[in-house]
Amino acid sequence: MNIDIREIIVQLESHRLWIETIGEQGEKLGIDEIDLRNVDLSPYPLDQAYITDCIFDGIDLNNKDISSSLLCSSTFISANLEVENLMSRM
Repeated sequence: MNIDIREIIVQLESHRLWIETIGEQGEKLGIDEIDLRNVDLSPYPLDQAYITDCIFDGIDLNNKDISSSLLCSSTFISANLEVENLMSRM
């Protein structure tokens, strides 16, 4: 689980570009065994990603879209996972 935060940011930026261009640019996020507790995830989308065995403990994921993502074996101890009801926006 020892990876440079800059490498993670590059992957998150590439995933954001992949989402924004509907897959024409960038690359879909696929991370495994990463401790994300020291990474500011707020500006990055996490939907449609492959995220396995990562640590999200204590992270604020309030209203973070993680739809269509594979989140196997990841931990979310004391993480904020509140999600606003999307139906209330319609």
